[in-house]
Amino acid sequence: MKTKTSLLAFLILLTLRGIGLAQSSATPNLTALSFAPTAINTSGGPATVTVNFTSTDTFAGVFYFETAFVDPSGIFLQRAFKILSPPRSPATDSVVVTFPQFSPPGAWTLSYVFIADTAGGSLFLGTSSIASAGFPTTLQVTSAVDTTPPNITAFSFTPASINTTAAAATVTVNFTLTDDLSGANNLQAVFTSPSGNQSQTASATFPAATSVSNSATATFPNRTKRPWSP
Repeated sequence: MKTKTSLLAFLILLTLRGIGLAQSSATPNLTALSFAPTAINTSGGPATVTVNFTSTDTFAGVFYFETAFVDPSGIFLQRAFKILSPPRSPATDSVVVTFPQFSPPGAWTLSYVFIADTAGGSLFLGTSSIASAGFPTTLQVTSAVDTTPPNITAFSFTPASINTTAAAATVTVNFTLTDDLSGANNLQAVFTSPSGNQSQTASATFPAATSVSNSATATFPNRTKRPWSP
């Protein structure tokens, strides 16, 4: 999804520049590609990888470069792109790909390279084409794996009874959470009606932390029946 979004933004940018998509049959060339470091550790925090490239174009200047790494499962994608100003050929530059803390460990793969010039020509190389050109494709990621869910160490709500005959009423949920590694960042407490057909939710989102004390509120509309259960 990230890739499709970025390529769509590229096409919009071409339109804004007033550039036709079929003005040249020539496409950019990728003449050099490398990245460093080739191994990172995201256990203690985010890590970055710098991708260096050189691209040439016969008739127009190179103005857009994009690349991404994909994790061993093929699910998570970390992407970076650059708009080169002014466009040029040859174009030697770099982009920085940021990997968040606790990124999935293992061998990540350079998924693709996309390059575009000012005449609408473009080059797309997948992993196999990148490797066939003699460029590196494997990044080793070491990371701590968080498999333990957060714990609720304190939980209460107030008031314990409400009257919604004349107006809506609010219940405040107070809680304390702990987490051993990546940190808790969300809590939802759902109150269910006696029939089980209705519910009201108290929800809170906060910066991830290994220990969190916070609160959330749930609003019960006018003439809500009781008792409800959390």
